[in-house]
Amino acid sequence: MRVKIGFLMYLLLSLSFISYAQPPIELAYFKPSDLPHPSQEDTLFIYNSMIEVQKFFASEMDRHGYGPKTFEFSRDIGLIRGKKRSDEYFNPGTIYDEFYKTDWHIKNKVDVFFVAGRPFFEEPPAAAVSGKFCWVWPGSVQQPDDCNYAVLMPAKAHPNTFAAVLAHEILHAFELSHAGERLLDEKQNIMFSAFHVDHSVKSDLKDFAITDTDAAFLNSRGRLTVQENLLMAHKEIDTDVNNDGYVDLSDVLIVRSAIKHKNSYDTDVNGDGVTNEIDVLLVKAKAHEAIAAAAPALIRRKKITTWGALKRK
Repeated sequence: MRVKIGFLMYLLLSLSFISYAQPPIELAYFKPSDLPHPSQEDTLFIYNSMIEVQKFFASEMDRHGYGPKTFEFSRDIGLIRGKKRSDEYFNPGTIYDEFYKTDWHIKNKVDVFFVAGRPFFEEPPAAAVSGKFCWVWPGSVQQPDDCNYAVLMPAKAHPNTFAAVLAHEILHAFELSHAGERLLDEKQNIMFSAFHVDHSVKSDLKDFAITDTDAAFLNSRGRLTVQENLLMAHKEIDTDVNNDGYVDLSDVLIVRSAIKHKNSYDTDVNGDGVTNEIDVLLVKAKAHEAIAAAAPALIRRKKITTWGALKRK
């Protein structure tokens, strides 16, 4: 669902804007007052979902002949502390009211806010929403780059359909409108006007497509570029940092240590040019998978591992 929110912002002449041709998408976790801070699993799920959508953009733009162009996003996930309880954020407008005036010094910017505690929005009914915020100077003509965009993505949306809904809303934030055509060469149009997904079935973004017209529009706007560090789209991330044939606690400790102290290992496992908590989380997730594969009975009995309870499905 797309929501356009217009309002006048009369700016002082002394106010200067920092303008970037392609500002990265910024991520934030919107935490209602009655909910805890995001867990490492929450953060990793958000990060992996963004990577999945990023790959989808690259694949579709490449399919249309523009090269594997996609968006960049900041690896830092900010935290916004909501003033209300989670059950009070049933309407997206209540969330917009709390942050729309913040961090608007960058033009043509997209923010994605993951709203904790919400599986969807009730009023109006929507799996997620995107909003458009524009500056209007008295007597001036509205320019496209005088707008910022915000996506509100319920953090508790069904994991089977999370990435597809997220991709749909980010495309709205890149100014694509709904389309009447549902199928494209046996794939579903990601911008279909009656876009919906079956929560009982895992939705693979490979089953969705961007139209040729929409791809041409995205290419002409210049918001997308070929991300060299997205080679992950074509290869598996190597999380066996010490190359001993296993992904385990040793790898996690090596990566965590490398955040502050240099070592001889390649600890930038996601290839984004820096070793940080995201790399730790990726290695930790792979270690969890290895534990689960080796001892599935532990999951059924919900035993405690070195890093706490295994992720529940």
